[in-house]
Amino acid sequence: MIPLNRQHDHANSTDEVMKKAVRRLLEYDGSTTYLLQDLLNCRLDIRVSHQRQITQSEVKPEILKLIMPNENDIYIERYSNLITIEHVAVSSNYVLFKTDLESVYLIEKLSRDSYPIGRVLEQESMSHVREPIGYGQAITDAFGEESICFYKNYLIRLRNNSCLYIHEEFHPMVFDREENHNADI
Repeated sequence: MIPLNRQHDHANSTDEVMKKAVRRLLEYDGSTTYLLQDLLNCRLDIRVSHQRQITQSEVKPEILKLIMPNENDIYIERYSNLITIEHVAVSSNYVLFKTDLESVYLIEKLSRDSYPIGRVLEQESMSHVREPIGYGQAITDAFGEESICFYKNYLIRLRNNSCLYIHEEFHPMVFDREENHNADI
């Protein structure tokens, strides 16, 4: 039998491990998909619910400031989910891709609805820089019902002046313990 204070210590260390996992996911500057696959120990695929080309005037002003627009830019907006093999969404994503006419091959690849952006960058060996913008918790209905979810925002800048703005919300099941939904991050 484990003494009560020993169990309490174990609970605290488990909480600390979960807080570190939350922080790692939110601050991670590599492929979130690969990190989620590691954390959940399963393969994830992308399900695109909506993708379209939009005009600069349709881009939120706070995002425009971040992506440094040019006169001839093309904008592609994408809403998607990372899903398990059982079709359970573990993250909800909004992506805005800004590029120019010289990058037609990128537009073509990203216009295929189910082509993951990270995979395009990897397969094309495109040098890029990820810039974290922020993270936190918010109330959202991205997963079918209102819940408190962790989110993160970041940019991916490519050497050809293309840029991706990404807002990703994580399903509460990723951090399945109730006390971690309100973790002090």
